[in-house]
Amino acid sequence: MAPVANLRVRPVIGLEFHAQIASRVKLFSPMTTNYFGQPPNCAVAQFDLALPGAMPVLNREPVVLALATALALDCTIPPVSRFERKHYLYPDLRARSPQEAAALVKALQAILRTLGSCDANLEEGSLRVDVNVSVAADEAQMSSERVEIKNIATVSGLVAALEFEITRQTALLATGTRGSRETRGFDPATQQTFPLRAKESARDYRFAADADLPPLHIRPTEIDAVRAALPPLPAARHEALATQFPSLTHDQLQWLLDGCPLLDSAAIADEQSRARSRYARALQGVESQEVEGEVEWTNRCVGEGAMAASPRKPGLKVDKYATWVVGQVLARSKGRADPQVAQAVVAGLVAEGSA
Repeated sequence: MAPVANLRVRPVIGLEFHAQIASRVKLFSPMTTNYFGQPPNCAVAQFDLALPGAMPVLNREPVVLALATALALDCTIPPVSRFERKHYLYPDLRARSPQEAAALVKALQAILRTLGSCDANLEEGSLRVDVNVSVAADEAQMSSERVEIKNIATVSGLVAALEFEITRQTALLATGTRGSRETRGFDPATQQTFPLRAKESARDYRFAADADLPPLHIRPTEIDAVRAALPPLPAARHEALATQFPSLTHDQLQWLLDGCPLLDSAAIADEQSRARSRYARALQGVESQEVEGEVEWTNRCVGEGAMAASPRKPGLKVDKYATWVVGQVLARSKGRADPQVAQAVVAGLVAEGSA
């Protein structure tokens, strides 16, 4: 291709999400998923070790959490699902800027955390995002080769990687070069991408049906039960807060949601445990109207907000700082908070922050 002057391009961005289900047991094994900080090979069963004759058995809990996530994202749920080996396409998400892509990641994080189906922590890897990006010059009728970027551990890193890659690919197109289809990494120190390996042009996912797992049948009544148990989603909570507090700006409303993500009566400190029990009760036909822990969680949210706004300064004693935080909780609650409950909650928060 010949060089092009004053090239105007349109970024084409796709995001590939890998969300680790926040289940207490593994998908096909009865062993616990709480293995962080544990010695190697302490949470393995015969199937995990691939011992001869060991067969996978699908567990109910991760399926229910996945079902809740699918409903929250307005996905179509087939009545019968079959387990098959790697076979997928990458639809265009119509993200046209790094900021749009970052907003999508944050929105998905908020939904997954609200559902309790995943803690969506990019830094720890429970949520991973691989970015596919190319640039298209519509007037010149040409586009760059699509590049996949891996090793992105923060939302700000995602924005930086996309901005660098869009600039790099635009410069290539301006010289009449499309570049190569490849996988690139991201270096947070330099805020730049770097080549990892070339991609094969042929699609070969070695598709094969899994003979060890029977089809999964999901009845409409099960879908309805999980849908009824879904908590209010972030967008709905944001709209409700905006209606209740019309004088607050968008950023102030978002701060409220980020600082205290559970503002409804189903909120307790252990969000994922609440989600699991809520879905379990729904599938058993039991309605959940529990409100235990609401006061403690409200105090916790207010205390966390005060501590985030004014962290403990070096040299300030822990007990004096805790007393100040309790005072902030009581002041912000306008006297409605129980001083003894607030003191107990804040003591735990300060201890966590000092550990």
